[in-house]
Amino acid sequence: MMLKIDFLSYIAIAKYLIVFTIILMAGTVLKDIVAILFVSFIILFGVTKNLYKALELFLIWFFIYNFYLGQSFLSIGIISKYIAKPPFLLFVIFIFFYTRIPLKVLKSHYLKTWIFFLFITLLSAILHSQSPFVVISLSSIFLLYLLLMSNSLSIHQYQNILNLFVAAAILQTMVSLLQISELIPPPSKMMDDGSGGQFEWLAGLDDAASGTFGPGASHMASWYGALISLFLLITWSITKNKSYLIFAAIAFLQFATTDSKTIMGVTILMFSYLFLYLYKKKNLFKLNIQRYFVFILIIGLGGMGFFKAWNTYYEYFGAKTGGSRTNLSAVYENEARESQDLIITNISDWGKIRGFTYVTEDFIATDPKQLIWGYGIQGYKFNGKMGYIENKDTPLMQLNNLTKSRSGLIKQFAISGFLGFILLITSIIQWYRLNNKKNRNKFDLLKSSMLNIYVSFSLLAAFLYQIDITTIPIISFFAIIAIYTKLSDASNIQQFLIKY
Repeated sequence: MMLKIDFLSYIAIAKYLIVFTIILMAGTVLKDIVAILFVSFIILFGVTKNLYKALELFLIWFFIYNFYLGQSFLSIGIISKYIAKPPFLLFVIFIFFYTRIPLKVLKSHYLKTWIFFLFITLLSAILHSQSPFVVISLSSIFLLYLLLMSNSLSIHQYQNILNLFVAAAILQTMVSLLQISELIPPPSKMMDDGSGGQFEWLAGLDDAASGTFGPGASHMASWYGALISLFLLITWSITKNKSYLIFAAIAFLQFATTDSKTIMGVTILMFSYLFLYLYKKKNLFKLNIQRYFVFILIIGLGGMGFFKAWNTYYEYFGAKTGGSRTNLSAVYENEARESQDLIITNISDWGKIRGFTYVTEDFIATDPKQLIWGYGIQGYKFNGKMGYIENKDTPLMQLNNLTKSRSGLIKQFAISGFLGFILLITSIIQWYRLNNKKNRNKFDLLKSSMLNIYVSFSLLAAFLYQIDITTIPIISFFAIIAIYTKLSDASNIQQFLIKY
C-alpha cells in the first residue's frame, strides 16, 4: 500500500498546543528551571540515542525560547546566552547523532561550500575579537536539515513533526491576538540600540503582537505565517482535504496582528504566483475550476485583510502615541504616496540598491581585508556600522523600511564580506538544485513546489526586509523540505516493492 500524503492529526496538534500552554505557564513560576530541564532532557535523549524525542523537545523550545526572553523568564545570562540557546542545543544533538546521517548526504557539494563559508566566518570572528560561537547559529539551517535526513526516524514521527510546525503557527497567532487584546502582556520594552546598549520603546501593534517569537520580531512572525500558509495550501491542492485549507487560514490570521507591510505585500505576490504555478501545472495538480476560484478568493480576501490590518495598526499606534499616524488614509496621503513616487523617480538612489555600495565603500575606506570577511555579526550590529550604513541613505530614502537600506541581504553582505556572501548564496543554490529534482510522486511535487515558490520569494523578502538565514521561518523551511525528501524516498521504496 502506497504512503499517504495526508499528515494532519487533530489529536497531535491539540497535544502540542497543550504542551506549549503548560510550558509557557510554567515559565511564569519556574523561569530558568524550565530552560535547565529542556537542556537536561535533550542531553538525556542524546545519550540514550533517541533522536526523535531530542528533536521534538528542541523544536518546542525553539518556538518559545524568545518568548521566555521577552517576558524575562530567563534571568540568568549564561543560561539564556549559552546553555539553553536553541542553536547550541541543536549542535549538541548533531554531535550525538552525527553517525546516523548517510555519508552521501554529508559529502554533498553544498556542505563543502558551507564549511568554507563557516571557516571565513570563524576567521572573521577571531580577527575582530568576536564570539566564535556565531558559526553554530549560522549552521542551524543545515544542522536541522541533516538531522532530519538521518536514518533514525519513522514515517509517523516525521508526520508528527509536520503537525508540530502547524501547532507552532496556531500558537503564534493565538499568543499574538492575546497580546494585542492586552489579555497577556507584550514582550519586554527594552531593545538593542545598535551600539551595545538598550533603550525603552513603545510597543506598536506589530511589536506587541510578536507572540512567541520575541520582541520586535513581527517580520519573523509574518514570514512564518506565510511559510505555513503556503505549505498547507499546496498540500490542500494535492490532497483536496479541506482541513489543510482551514489551518492555512488560521496561520494567515497572523497578518492581522502585524505591521510588516513589506512581507505582507511579498506574501500576496507569492500567493498570486502560486495561483499561476498551479494553473501552469494543472495536469499534475488536477484542480477543478471551483478550486481555482478558492485561490482567487484567498488572494482577494488577503489583500483586503492587509489593508484592514494596516489601518488597525495605525489607529492603535495613534491612540498610544497621540501622533499623526491615526489611520491608513492619513499615512497614505503623508508618506506612502510620497514613497511610491520616490521609488519610481529616484530608483538609482533607492536604499536597497545603494546599500551594497555604501558597505563596499566603507570596507575599502576602513579596512580592505573586510571585503573578504566583513564586519562580523557582532561588529555590524554593535559597533555602529548598522546605523552608519542606514544613515548614508538620503533623507527621502529614510522615510520607511521599504526605501531605506534595512535589508537582510545587505546585512548579510556587511556581516560576511564579499567572499563570505558569495559562498553563502552558492551553498544555498547548490542545496536548492540537489533537492529540486524531477517530480516522481506527490511528495516530490509538494517539495518542488515549496522550493520554487518559497526560495525565490524569501530572497525577495530578504532583499526588501530584515530576513536572514538564522530566522525561525527559514530554518523551519529547510526542515520541511528534509521531511518531504525522506517521505518521498520511503514512498518510492514502497512503490518499488509493490511493483516487483
